[in-house]
Amino acid sequence: MGAPPPAQGLITTIWIAFNVLLYTSDNFAAKISLPLSKNFSFYTIPVYCVLTYLPYWYSVLTIQNASKDRWDNANPKSTKHIDSVQKSVSSDTFGRYERGKAAHNNGLENFPLLIVAVIMGNMAHLDVTMLNGMFGAFVLLRVAYTVAYIRISGVNASYLRSMIWMFSVSILMYITIRSAQVLAKASVV
Repeated sequence: MGAPPPAQGLITTIWIAFNVLLYTSDNFAAKISLPLSKNFSFYTIPVYCVLTYLPYWYSVLTIQNASKDRWDNANPKSTKHIDSVQKSVSSDTFGRYERGKAAHNNGLENFPLLIVAVIMGNMAHLDVTMLNGMFGAFVLLRVAYTVAYIRISGVNASYLRSMIWMFSVSILMYITIRSAQVLAKASVV
C-alpha cells in the first residue's frame, strides 16, 4: 500500500482542529465578531444555487470557445459529441471542462444537506449571528472549493480541494447536529 500523500497529514491535523473549534463553541460566529444581527440564512439557498450552476456554465463556455462553437446544445451529453469535442481541444481545456462539470455535480450532491441545515437551524432557533456566520463561511468555502476544483489538476494539490470540501460539509453537519440537539431537548417534556 504505499505512504500517504504528503498533504494528508496536514489535512488531518486541520480537520481535527476545525472540528474541535466547531464542536466546542455554541457561538462560533459571534466569537469571531461577525456583525450580523438579522437572519440571512435562507438567502444561502439561492446564492448556493447560483454558485452550483456557475461551474457548469463555465464548462460549456470553455468548450464552446475552445472548439470554435462545436457545442451541441440539442444533445450535450451524447458520448459521440463529447468524444468529438475532446479531440478538438487541448487536454488542459478538456480537463477544465470535466472538472467544471464535476464541481457542478458536487454542488448538486451537497444541496440537500444545505437545505436541511438551513431549515433545521431556523426551526431550532439557533443564534442568528452563528447561523449567518456559519452559512457565510460555508458559501466562501464553496467558492474556494469550486475554484480549486476547476483550477487544480495535480493529484497532490487535489487534497487541498478535498480539505475545503470537508470543512464546508462539517459546517452543515455541525448546524444539523446542533439543531437536532436543541429540537430533541425541546420535545422532551
